[in-house]
Amino acid sequence: RERAVEQAFSEEYRATAVHDSCLAHVIQTVVRHSFALGQKDYKKDPFAEAFKFWTRVKRLISFFRNSPKRTLKLKKLQTTDPLRRQNTVGLLKLSATRWSVAITALQRLKRLEPALMSHFDEGSDEAMNLSLSDWKLIPQILSLLQPLQDVTRLLQHQLTSTSSFKLLFLSHIHKEIQEAENGAVRQVYLERGDVKKVHIQSRIARDVVRRLSSNFMSTFSEFIENPDDISLQTMYLDPRMHKWAMSFQSSRLVEPMRAAVLRALVAMTQDVDDNAQAQLEEVDVIGEQTTSSQDFVNSLFTVGNMSMRGTNVANLKRPDVSLCHVRHVSHSFLFL
Repeated sequence: RERAVEQAFSEEYRATAVHDSCLAHVIQTVVRHSFALGQKDYKKDPFAEAFKFWTRVKRLISFFRNSPKRTLKLKKLQTTDPLRRQNTVGLLKLSATRWSVAITALQRLKRLEPALMSHFDEGSDEAMNLSLSDWKLIPQILSLLQPLQDVTRLLQHQLTSTSSFKLLFLSHIHKEIQEAENGAVRQVYLERGDVKKVHIQSRIARDVVRRLSSNFMSTFSEFIENPDDISLQTMYLDPRMHKWAMSFQSSRLVEPMRAAVLRALVAMTQDVDDNAQAQLEEVDVIGEQTTSSQDFVNSLFTVGNMSMRGTNVANLKRPDVSLCHVRHVSHSFLFL
């Protein structure tokens, strides 16, 4: 299937298609390995303590969900007012294959903690209860999972190009991991809009942070330091990202982004004259500014005017069009 797409792209645009892995799926792999979320503990990099924590949580949830009688009792324990029992809730299933479901399951578990404690205080089924350290660990785990869930949700838009947001999202995750490593106070969002502040104190939670940092950097550090041309082009030309990209880390990406845009324009233009080629070479790929902003804009129009033939102006009104794609690159001058 990928070969067919590459061939169609090559025939239509006379360019080479580059496969980019789905960012959401890559993040999911990092999360599952870091938090030991899976059907089995990973043999290559086992994390037994975290895996046993999830096993205890799933056992408790299944203990109530598999018994209508216990579920009814749990709802009765949530309120003594019969008129309000219609607003009572049950525990949610925790899936090992979908880590985002673990967040909602833990949020519900934390919400029902008082009712669960009332049930176990009666002296029955005490062995199924979580330990005090497990109950304290739940909000700490939630504080680490929620920023990752926020990014994953933003990546799920089907009608909007998200290639320009890749560096922003990864930088956000990296910042969250660094703050957790430095012991910063973290916010946890619980059900019913409750917000709680927590510290990463549990040994298991600290190990999760260490593993998450290691897995994240081994997967994304090269891209964060040296983004690819497509990300640079879309960041610079996407009006939603332009302001952030120009201010990111003291504008270290400004000149690389400009150089990447010019490379795309020259590559797609067959009849580039010597003057336009010379203007491209004036932009230092390393990021050192060697030409003024006005000269850069002028060079864009110089190269762009050569590639306007055969383009479709109607595509200008479509926000979901990836702005760096071959024949439509020249139209993005309007956003500079």
